[in-house]
Amino acid sequence: MAKRDADALIIRLHYSHKTVNNAFLALGVFLNGRLEDAMTFGPSMERATFKGWSARRRGTVFSS
Repeated sequence: MAKRDADALIIRLHYSHKTVNNAFLALGVFLNGRLEDAMTFGPSMERATFKGWSARRRGTVFSS
């Protein structure tokens, strides 16, 4: 499944009718070969959370 397929379904079905450009993973649910549902994942919208996550990945933790 391509992200463009997930985006098309999300635009059609999601209440905001919007997608994001920075998603790095798209998952689809297929039934009888037809895309029925989709979900995309990307970085957190809250920058502080995302910075903390990337710092933990490097083994460094920021204190607030």
